[in-house]
Amino acid sequence: MSEKLISIIIPTFNGAKCISDTVTEIHDLLVSSGQKHEIVVVDDCSQDSVFDVVLNLKINIVRCVRLAANKGQHMAIRVGLGVCVGSAAIILADDGQDNPNVIPEMIQKWGGGKDIVWALHAKRVDTFLIKIMSLFFYSILKCLYKRRIAFDISRADFALIDRKVVDTIKTLRSKTIIMPELLAKLDFSHDFVTYERRPSGNICSRWSFFKRVKLALIWLMFVCGRESVLIESEDFLYFIEKDSADVYK
Repeated sequence: MSEKLISIIIPTFNGAKCISDTVTEIHDLLVSSGQKHEIVVVDDCSQDSVFDVVLNLKINIVRCVRLAANKGQHMAIRVGLGVCVGSAAIILADDGQDNPNVIPEMIQKWGGGKDIVWALHAKRVDTFLIKIMSLFFYSILKCLYKRRIAFDISRADFALIDRKVVDTIKTLRSKTIIMPELLAKLDFSHDFVTYERRPSGNICSRWSFFKRVKLALIWLMFVCGRESVLIESEDFLYFIEKDSADVYK
């Protein structure tokens, strides 16, 4: 493992039931491998107690940022990137589907000189209807992305990004908020690892059928260069609640 500090960015919305298990699993994995790390949880103005749950964790390298308004997962990720201090950052979901056991392999590829290392799922574990919809959606994405990256970025679930990529993202005023699309546009070296994505039925995934459809439509609009239709403000990095932002345990 690397001797450099790795930042784990976890955006969450109403994730009180699963955030403790997710953070603890990641922390235990990195401690057992001797990897220096920090964990930054970004609460996207949740309506449950997720913020308090994170603050009460007995892990001294965990800190939490709470947004004053709900801005969506990808904006929450950019806020997390704005406050993290690691030499690289890994972006993971709060629901446990992103299996952290692949992280050591990602760090190894990053240590070999890659700027962005993607975690690509080997196969989907959803219902038949979701699989059919995903196949159609990802087929479109594959055609749109193929000129930018040699491998199938449509299978990307999460990623490790180098500090220079983080710093570049922090300076961008792009209205793009879909993180894979944003990373695909940047001129950095890419690599990938494959892993088995966990079934959503075993964890607290909150992605309903209609939420998936909505995200798919938004994603396609961004990839096709139609983001100006959806976003009017570029000042989304600063919706941090005054009294609770960047709280350290």
